[in-house]
Amino acid sequence: MGTNPNPDHNTGPSAGPSAGPSAGTSAGTSAGPSAGPSAGPNPGGVPGASTPAAAAPVKALADLRSRRWFADAGMRGFAHRQRMQQMGLRREDLMQRPVIGIINTWSDLSPCHAHLRERAESVKRGVLLAGGLPLELPAMGLGEVMVKPTTMLYRNFLAMETEELLRSLPIDGAVLLGGCDKTTPALVMGAVSMGLPAIFCPAGPMLNDRYQGQQVGAGTHTRKFWDEKQAGRVSDAEWIKLEARMTRSP
Repeated sequence: MGTNPNPDHNTGPSAGPSAGPSAGTSAGTSAGPSAGPSAGPNPGGVPGASTPAAAAPVKALADLRSRRWFADAGMRGFAHRQRMQQMGLRREDLMQRPVIGIINTWSDLSPCHAHLRERAESVKRGVLLAGGLPLELPAMGLGEVMVKPTTMLYRNFLAMETEELLRSLPIDGAVLLGGCDKTTPALVMGAVSMGLPAIFCPAGPMLNDRYQGQQVGAGTHTRKFWDEKQAGRVSDAEWIKLEARMTRSP
């Protein structure tokens, strides 16, 4: 029988490369320098100067935690490879590439993340070009405007979900897709707690529009025009028109 792929990654010497000092090293993908150490001390006390950060060592393929699933010679390894090939993946990719999880918080009820389904496809292409095997994992989408009574109630749920997705599955590094207020810290907290190399890819800003010669957007302008409506300076018809045009993109 092969090894059990699901025990906690901090258990024993075979717990996988994410434990200990090597947790911040590169998985051999585009996880890049953000996963490595910070810049060193200021040499000679020169104001604003710092020593370059040392490059994170690249782990050998045999040391990646996904090998516990896919390189196992027993029945479990056979079953893991079998079921992944069931979905059309190639055996050689499972055996020869680091697995990069794309944690995607896309949701039809999270307007800030409405474009992340397409963004994930671009990320997959980048991971493939860098030599990794991208696998997309859905996670809770916290749309700041839609979730009641407040997304703050669910931030830690998403952090735990992110950590456990990365912990329980054969993932060597991660790309985190999100951008709404509580989603950003939740994704980062989960990935840091797990200790895998990760990149956060923000959703980006919304596009504004123009109204009566001025640039308008959500947030501050919504409150401004609401105050104007309450004062009788914006009609019901104008209010409806503003509703439809103040934001033009996710």
